[in-house]
Amino acid sequence: MHVVSSVRGSLQRLIVGHRFVRVSPSKQLPEETAPFHSDVFIEPDEIFAQEEVDVVKAHLPRASNQFVLLSQGSYTPEQLSDNAFVRQPSWKVDVIKTLSTRASSQFVLLSQGSCTPGQLSDTAFFRHPTWKMFVVMGLALLATVVFLVALQSWVHSNDVGHLHHMTPLPRKEGNKSAVDALLPSSTQHPRPTAAPNPCMCCKCNATLHVPKSVLSTCGEEQRPCFVEHTPYNHWFLRGPFVEPCWSDDVATSMARVDKCLTPDRGRDGKGRAMFLIGDSHAAMFVTALREAVGKSYSLSFQALGKSECFRLKTSYQSYCTALLEAIKKNLRSGDVLLLSFAIWQFSPYKVGMDSGSLENVHEYACVLNKWHRLVSARNATMIMLGDPTPSKQPGLSCVPTASSPNAGSLCARPVEWSDLYGRHLREQLHILEQAWHDVHFFDPRALFCTEQACGAMVPGTHTLAIGDYEHLTIEGSYYIWPFLCSFLQDKGILR
Repeated sequence: MHVVSSVRGSLQRLIVGHRFVRVSPSKQLPEETAPFHSDVFIEPDEIFAQEEVDVVKAHLPRASNQFVLLSQGSYTPEQLSDNAFVRQPSWKVDVIKTLSTRASSQFVLLSQGSCTPGQLSDTAFFRHPTWKMFVVMGLALLATVVFLVALQSWVHSNDVGHLHHMTPLPRKEGNKSAVDALLPSSTQHPRPTAAPNPCMCCKCNATLHVPKSVLSTCGEEQRPCFVEHTPYNHWFLRGPFVEPCWSDDVATSMARVDKCLTPDRGRDGKGRAMFLIGDSHAAMFVTALREAVGKSYSLSFQALGKSECFRLKTSYQSYCTALLEAIKKNLRSGDVLLLSFAIWQFSPYKVGMDSGSLENVHEYACVLNKWHRLVSARNATMIMLGDPTPSKQPGLSCVPTASSPNAGSLCARPVEWSDLYGRHLREQLHILEQAWHDVHFFDPRALFCTEQACGAMVPGTHTLAIGDYEHLTIEGSYYIWPFLCSFLQDKGILR
């Protein structure tokens, strides 16, 4: 932390975390922000979009992305990012990568002065005296593992040789090709057929981002990964948004909680269930989840427009309590609880007509802690769902046409803006994910971005993904199902 003092200019207060601290002597802080408040510059795009800033990235639990920028000048927030020193090779930086659980990507710069990124490497820490002990221990452990594997192989070969003296050898067959070797023969028992991959889909229409398990052509029984669709008005009057378990009225939702959150576990009553709760952003994930889980889970959902059940106290506490009681009654071992709330609720930046508060991040973490106690006690799993990047304009107004082929740019946000917006919520969710083994966070943002920008269209297509400022269309939700499926499969939730 002492290196922070080397940043040009004096800081009135050290601000810890992913925050931009303006130290340019030519600029004056507004009176209402002095002395420094820890959250003043959390959203620089909103508060001081054109101000010049110096970056102070200080200690966080995940130190792999931290650095101290010793810039020769100041820069606007749009020019900065977590990896700014990688993309700006002329900048002089001191990189302080500290010990963490992922030590292989950490290093300590031994130089007494500043260096350009070209002079740094991920293996530099091996030259640091403090790391020598860890390196030696790691090499010793690797040698032990190699020895044990070799010993096991030797013992196995001797056992096989001993058995060959006791039993007749099978008839020797002619050489087989690699394909023939997979087929059953008279001396081999057929291997059981592998279970079909639940995340397999076929390429119907191309997209920029490609799922893990894709067939090149579509047959009659294969599900397409994505289907192009001409944008249309009233996109929100379809799918989950016309189902009874979605409502923007508290009284209506209250009356339906028990029915909507009672799963269909099949005839024997032993099927697994998946429960989805939240606001309208929970409803927009229903299509993706139904496609992703298929018949592996019975999906039940309850969504209330602009729900505040991520807070400890709300104006309709009885509704949030009813959700908790319904989940308590129905949640079993092996089930999954998913929560989804609009990311704008957790940022002061205004999206459309809506804006939230950074205080909600802390409140949500407390609420998630309560949900986790229940999930953990029932041997279930909890997943928090993230959001795509909010559109700059309503998505329907940014559909490219023959007369306006670049209309999509009207909705697009720079990738750097996407990284900044809502980052405090995402960081908190990642911390919880690392702390609790039965909790996961699904962040779909990258699926709606190119390398430069995040827009309202499914990347690489003319299909509308975000209908207004923030909500996925049915097509946008369907587009993410194979990616969500692979995520659930990687976490051991789908088999």
